[in-house]
Amino acid sequence: GTGEADVARTMPSSTRGQRLLAAYLLALVGIGVAIQLSGWTRTWQALSVPSLSPVFADMRSVQAGLSARRQGLDPQVENPGDPWQRPMNYPRLWLAIGSAAGFESERGFLVYCGVQLTLFVLAASLLLLRFPSLLLLAALLSTSTLLAIERGNNYLLIYAILTLASLQRSSVLGAAAVLAASVLKIYPLFALPAAAERF
Repeated sequence: GTGEADVARTMPSSTRGQRLLAAYLLALVGIGVAIQLSGWTRTWQALSVPSLSPVFADMRSVQAGLSARRQGLDPQVENPGDPWQRPMNYPRLWLAIGSAAGFESERGFLVYCGVQLTLFVLAASLLLLRFPSLLLLAALLSTSTLLAIERGNNYLLIYAILTLASLQRSSVLGAAAVLAASVLKIYPLFALPAAAERF
C-alpha cells in the first residue's frame, strides 16, 4: 500500500529503471519461449493480439513488392505476391531497403525483421533506463505495441530512430534522424499528387 509507494518514490532512479528494464526483457523472453513451445499464432492470440501467418505480415508487402516490380507492376497498385493481396502501403524507398536486405530470400527477410525488432527493444530499453515509469512499461507491453511486433511493422524502426533523435545532443543529428523517420513513413503525403490526378 502506502509503504510500497513510499519505497518507489525514494528508490534511486537508476534502480527503478533497472528493475523496469528487467521486467520488460523478462516479458519479451517469456513471449519468445511461448512462441517456441506453443507456436506463433497461439501465443499471440493468448495475448489478445490478432495474428497473421506467415510471420511479420506487414513487412511481407515489401517482400512481395520486389517480385511485383520484377514483373513490371507498381506494387503500390498491384501486389499479387502478397499473401493477403494488399498493395504495398510503404514508400517506394522500402523496395530499395528490402532489396539491399535480401528480402527475396526468406532468411534475409527474417534476419532484417530480427534486426528491426532488436533496434526497437534497444530503444525501448534506453527509454526505460532514462525515464523509468510504470506507465512507459505498460505502453511497451500494450496490445498495440505487441501488434506492431507481431506484424513486423516499420513503426518499430521509426520508433528506434526517433528515440535516438530524442537522445541526441547534436541538433543536426537529431534533425537528420527525424527526417529519416519521416521519409520512411509519411507515404500519404507523397500519395496526394497521384490522388489529385484521379479526381
